[in-house]
Amino acid sequence: MKKVLVARHFINNEATLEEFQSGVKNIHEAMSISSNRGFGFDLGLKLTVDTTKVDGQLQNMIGRELNTLEQVWITYDPVDRGPGTSFQQVIFNPSFMVEPHIVINSDLDQYRIGDEDSLGRLDEMANRMERDGLLYGVGSRDVPVRLAVHDRNSSLRIIHELFHSQSIGSDKLRVSETNEHVTPAYGIIGESTT
Repeated sequence: MKKVLVARHFINNEATLEEFQSGVKNIHEAMSISSNRGFGFDLGLKLTVDTTKVDGQLQNMIGRELNTLEQVWITYDPVDRGPGTSFQQVIFNPSFMVEPHIVINSDLDQYRIGDEDSLGRLDEMANRMERDGLLYGVGSRDVPVRLAVHDRNSSLRIIHELFHSQSIGSDKLRVSETNEHVTPAYGIIGESTT
């Protein structure tokens, strides 16, 4: 079964562009590691750019970064339609409906894909999903949670995710590893939408 690792990122200012530039380096590293270690990931990028806030100079810088990703398929959205739509555009992409795929979705600013340990964990999850015939697998964040541009919106998204996880009510959602970045509520209730 094909394994596709799709990184997502949202750019609306210079700071998120800098995160993207760092993320592109991680994508290059992930391609090299995946090839050398035999993980076999196809890599993709789902990029959203809020063109109402990003001027022409920043858009040119984005274009230069995109041009370095020759072996990565790219989905581009010039309008911020929200994270749910972005998730849908990745997971339900018609490209993955022709033959079976395991689609791994990772945010460039939330999970570093450019090291062997990270790719190994993703590969292990993908293999377990295939072996056990699972439809959906969830990882957990190990960075401070910031899910929106404004703090209030980020807090509301966290509450929404926790409510969703609480509704599922499964021990399988609980975060087993704890560190200073795991939001305590995620450790107790679990993550269902990372």
